[in-house]
Amino acid sequence: MFYGFGAFYDNGTVNNTESFINQGLAYVGWTKQQSPSYHQMLSSISIGSIVFIKSFSPRAGLYVKAIGIIKSNNLIQNNLGTAREVKWLFAAKDPSEWLWFGRLDDKMDCVRGCALYIEFHEDVQNAILDKIARLGYK
Repeated sequence: MFYGFGAFYDNGTVNNTESFINQGLAYVGWTKQQSPSYHQMLSSISIGSIVFIKSFSPRAGLYVKAIGIIKSNNLIQNNLGTAREVKWLFAAKDPSEWLWFGRLDDKMDCVRGCALYIEFHEDVQNAILDKIARLGYK
């Protein structure tokens, strides 16, 4: 499975992308009481699943800023929320390195803006796999 994580908190005013990468974690910023569904999804992600930090707006579409693999079943709690441990394989140093998909017109845009979602689009999955392969991971 492929899981997209949003790293902007506080209604899009605080970007935690660097914190996710530097800490080797991918977070859900909502508490379990605020969003039990996100927490259930987070805890159900399998070791080896591909995760990515995304940016999405209805006008610009989907961007992928970092790509990693879940490396343990541990749930980590800290000031950014609840997280899973990630081995980040790729992290864009600036926006010119982001993978851009635009609007995919597959009726999934309603979930791409969420804090955590499952990405099913084959073009997105293949581009992420291609990026991982170009980095030397198989």
